[in-house]
Amino acid sequence: MPEVEYTFRNPLTQEAVYNTILLKRRRGFHRRVGEAIEALYPDRLEGFFGLLAHHFALGGQPDKAIEYYRQASRQAVAVYAYDEAAQNLRAALELIDPEVQSAINMILFEELADVNRLLRDFTQAISIYQQALDVWRDLADGEEIVVVRLHRKIVQMATEAKWNMDLEHYRQASQIALESRASLEQSLGALQGKPANPEIVRALATLSFDAWRTQIPPDWERAQRFAQQAVDMAERLADPVVLSRALGALANIMDGRSLLREHLQVAQRRLEVSQEARLDDPSEGIDALSGVGMALMYVGEYGQAISYLRETETLAASMQAIGQQAAALGLQGQCWFRLDRWDEVIATEQRWRDLERRYTRQRVGAT
Repeated sequence: MPEVEYTFRNPLTQEAVYNTILLKRRRGFHRRVGEAIEALYPDRLEGFFGLLAHHFALGGQPDKAIEYYRQASRQAVAVYAYDEAAQNLRAALELIDPEVQSAINMILFEELADVNRLLRDFTQAISIYQQALDVWRDLADGEEIVVVRLHRKIVQMATEAKWNMDLEHYRQASQIALESRASLEQSLGALQGKPANPEIVRALATLSFDAWRTQIPPDWERAQRFAQQAVDMAERLADPVVLSRALGALANIMDGRSLLREHLQVAQRRLEVSQEARLDDPSEGIDALSGVGMALMYVGEYGQAISYLRETETLAASMQAIGQQAAALGLQGQCWFRLDRWDEVIATEQRWRDLERRYTRQRVGAT
């Protein structure tokens, strides 16, 4: 039986009535509505996160509103509605006094930057990570591992953005990343001898990536040292997501040093880890799948590579990971070219061009 609902026939009538209610009474009404929803639907609040955030924000309960905005944002990310996720986090930030720096302020900045990374708005993401760092510095009890994570994300953004932003913005990002790299290495030095930590593994993998992709000329020895340290620590942690990422860093080094069979072996192991564990990070799983397709292509196994790359394209499209989808199409095109399959080359390029028409260059990635 459907639930009974009451509504105004004309929204202008609703607005007029609402404006006749004193502000103090409005707050009380909003708070009571939010509390009623919590009481009536405790087992399905996920369908009301945005509405609850709205009522508690207007009901003068910012802490509850912020938590519901964060849950609404996570829910939006899960269905790849990244713009909606960012909107929820910005609404939460508006509820915080800008003069008061708190842990929740830092958390919201970091989560908003993470969403901008998913949107491939690298300039905005780096700027917001810096705001999170500014808050961390003002906190008396900020944990050292938090600053490692924030600096790692800034370095990671700059390396990913190398061919995805204009020259002036890239120069700015590179300068910021240079400072973050120095701070990151200093922090890692201070953490030597401490128990293994997933964030340290991620930082080592990022420093490996930076050493060959950003530095001129590439420092392959340094990159391999960081990658191997990341794999060794990840093995001790028994965390498949972290191990997959570390193996990805090591695979990049094998590729860059033209150790193509070794590259394939590491890529295949990474895929095994991701598939056996059924990673809850879909982006990592897609990267692992694409990595095997690329490694097979480099050793001349073009037919095998195609099957992995097609699966990569399908998965990336399903989660709106446009950059990963475009990269998979680019690799497919190379395989079809080497197989002298020109109809498939043209069809693949058409799918890739369609992405270019529908999305910004930042979302599609380097051409």
